[in-house]
This record gives sequence, structure tokens and C-alpha cells, in this order.
Amino acid sequence: MIEFFVPGLPITQGSKRAFINKYTGRAQMIEDNVKLKPWRWTVGVTAAMAMAKRPHIKGPVRIRLQFLFPRPKSHYGTGRNYDKLKDKAPAVPTGKPDLDKLQRAVFDALTHVVWTDDAQVTEVFAMKRYNQEPGVLVAIECDQTGFEEGDE
Repeated sequence: MIEFFVPGLPITQGSKRAFINKYTGRAQMIEDNVKLKPWRWTVGVTAAMAMAKRPHIKGPVRIRLQFLFPRPKSHYGTGRNYDKLKDKAPAVPTGKPDLDKLQRAVFDALTHVVWTDDAQVTEVFAMKRYNQEPGVLVAIECDQTGFEEGDE
């Protein structure tokens, strides 16, 4: 099993934007969210360190993702109750960002770092939670034979 924590506010793999390159005259697609590239880079580097020079997983992969978000200030009281959670504050984040788009960003960051293709993922357990430190907890499992030749 490979486990690691990526600190930082999780970013979604959102829409793409198309434009015509004025130099080549060809259409190009870019990510709409400018924060996505640094987030995927952070996830990829953290995963590479956790892989500890193991080769890519070649077989089926099971993954658990726990996306952690800070609570909004509106969930807390004011004045002397500034540190107390309001009774009406939700237990888990139910609004944006979408869980599937958060997952896609992580999967793309792990491609060519942990696995060759995210199509290898056969089981996913993902959740959004509130936590003091934002980030994503990642746990990846594969069979012992799931690594490419020369490992394990």
C-alpha cells in the first residue's frame, strides 16, 4: 500500500477552454482553472516521493481519497463564541467543489507517476470532509504482482 498526504486546498479538474493560436492558426485547449497546474504538480511530486523509486503499477488499482477542506468562518459563532461551531453547521461539505472533479485532478496527477493510465483504477472510495489542514489523503493498493518487473 502507498499512502501519502498532499497539503493545500484541493483543486478541481474543471472545464477546458479553446482558443485559436494566433501564431499557428490552430485551435488549442487549455485548462480553465489557473490553480489546477500547481495543484497537480504538488500531488505528483508528493506521490513520486511516496513511490520511493518503485516503477509504475501495471495492474488493477484500488484508491481511497479523502479531500479535506477548512470550515468556512460562517460555521462558527461570533464574539466570545468565535471558536464554537454553530448547531446548524453541516457535518460534511455538501457544496462545491464536486467530488468527481476533485478526483479527476488527482487521477491525472498520478498518471505516469503511480500508474500508466488512470483506466487501471478499478475501485474508488472518495469523500469530502472538514479539517483544520486542507489537502488530500491518498491510499493506493494493488496486488504484489501489480508493480512492473524488477520491483517487489
